[in-house]
Amino acid sequence: MKNFFLILFLCFTYSSVTVAAPLDSILTIKGVVYVDDNKNGRFDPGEKRKKNVLITNGRKVVTTNKRGEYEINIKKGQIVSVILPDSYTYNESDKWWFNSKLLQVNGLNQDKVENINFGLVKEKAKKKIKVLAVGDIQVGNREEVNFAGRTIMSELALRNDYDFSIFLGDLVNDKPALFKSVQKMMGGLQKPVWAVYGNHDRNFEGEHEEQIDSYQKIFGPATYAFFKNGILFVALNSIYPVGKFGYEGIYDKSELEFLSGILSHISTNQLIVINQHIPLAWMKNKDDILRILEGQANVLFLSAHSHTVFQSFIERAASTKIHELNVGAASGHWWTGQRDWQGNPLALMQDGTPRGYFEIEFKNNRYQIKYKGVGLSEENQMSIWIGEDGEHIKRAGDSDNRQIIVNIFAGSEKTEVNMKIDDGKWMPLNKKNIPDPFISRIKSLQKEGLYPNKGSRRSPYLNRSSRHTWLGTIPETIKPGLHKIEVAAKDNLGLNASKITWFWVE
Repeated sequence: MKNFFLILFLCFTYSSVTVAAPLDSILTIKGVVYVDDNKNGRFDPGEKRKKNVLITNGRKVVTTNKRGEYEINIKKGQIVSVILPDSYTYNESDKWWFNSKLLQVNGLNQDKVENINFGLVKEKAKKKIKVLAVGDIQVGNREEVNFAGRTIMSELALRNDYDFSIFLGDLVNDKPALFKSVQKMMGGLQKPVWAVYGNHDRNFEGEHEEQIDSYQKIFGPATYAFFKNGILFVALNSIYPVGKFGYEGIYDKSELEFLSGILSHISTNQLIVINQHIPLAWMKNKDDILRILEGQANVLFLSAHSHTVFQSFIERAASTKIHELNVGAASGHWWTGQRDWQGNPLALMQDGTPRGYFEIEFKNNRYQIKYKGVGLSEENQMSIWIGEDGEHIKRAGDSDNRQIIVNIFAGSEKTEVNMKIDDGKWMPLNKKNIPDPFISRIKSLQKEGLYPNKGSRRSPYLNRSSRHTWLGTIPETIKPGLHKIEVAAKDNLGLNASKITWFWVE
């Protein structure tokens, strides 16, 4: 099967109109949305025009007329894109966006560009779809490109059991020259790829409004949307530049206007999945977007940026809670830590979660989530720490030595966790946010100079708690010897996992 890669930078032809205009001038873009039956990437005679398709410049949203025609005004430098309608996909040889900054300048003062046409291909709807949500691969040099290539990208390249992936920002680490390397690896995946703009994807050689240009030249608009299986997927730019290198999590007015424009075309019960880099809870003007979403009953936010995994359930005045899933980082703790036999760093995240990504299965307006550690089996959903050293307890001693700490990677306030020892009864564990004990052990070993070795980079862990740890106590009635412990975790978001390990009682 040919690779169907949505974010390739392809040459886009249009009628022989060239534009020379100041950056703040207004251009009128015209074109047609059509069904590309022969999949040649050209609007041919006899091909059906598609009405009621949404077109955007990242701020305004317009609709094609009965003849499939659209007209939209933009400022020089804006990108025009088609919002993929339900039951349609893009032709692999066509382009779903047009970057007005790529217009040739030859001295003519035109204010109109025509025949910016978008071809769509019909596809069958499915009963359910699976999406892979990937955060922060964040490569900063060729070595880290190799890390990504040997781990996350190698694993995804072999998968054919999902519908598309979305990379939630920080594709690089302040190195826009590596965009093409990332793009090439994405092009090696078997399924479509979408990308989100992150704070480390900026090019600091330009002014604030130009920092995004290198990213958009390769990956297309930072603000876009598409419909899939009755679900609206939206990508927002959550990065607001401040000073030379700084930024804040702020929605620009254009982002809010864009979202409002799309919502005017959908029902209040439609599931909306908003994809952005910075978590919603960290956005300075999050109340603005919550007001816009107030009438929408089903909203899921996917974010990254934190290099941890967590879930939030945000209260709203007159609607159901908004669920936010922060998917963590495929680079883990910035590609640091002890290297394995293949030379890849452990890079355990600050909260004790292994490097990985999320699988999200959508069916109708509902979804189920599952964490997938890179290189780990899909059953590996937790870590278990027992006693003072993680391996044994003393039969007589303080309560801390009898403690069990369980880290459920995809756990949340909705998760129920229980344990049983040998053939005993199930006992509930209590949720409490504490530092992950495995991270604490790494910090201690690093402080003593025992870890990692000279061929690896030290992990700069902070004293922060994990948001998905559960605590319990081994009963004092347990006899000396080797014992089996089983931990089970489940919730209504898709988690149904268990793990068995063994420990000594002395």
